[in-house]
Amino acid sequence: MPPTPSGLVCSAQTIDPATPTDMPHAIVHRSATPEDALTLSVLATQVFLDTYATTGVNIDLAKEAIAVYSPSAFEKRLHEPGVEISVATRGDALVAFLDLDATTK
Repeated sequence: MPPTPSGLVCSAQTIDPATPTDMPHAIVHRSATPEDALTLSVLATQVFLDTYATTGVNIDLAKEAIAVYSPSAFEKRLHEPGVEISVATRGDALVAFLDLDATTK
């Protein structure tokens, strides 16, 4: 079953542990803002398609990706009570995110 916004969606880029953390492009963790909706959408779609469209994109996968991971879906999600989306950036690039929903049982 594919992940949904009410669950956990996470992507990460492998970072060399030997990379100094004082580099200007060190990984920075912060709470997501509405300005992150577009990059969240693209990263989530990339992870979704890399995971579930390994043999190609069919109409069902396309519809789900557009509905669940659209920028407007993330904008809405960022304003939902009990939802916390954290992002990890390197420079101006989004490299990972965590979508937690405290209302999910």
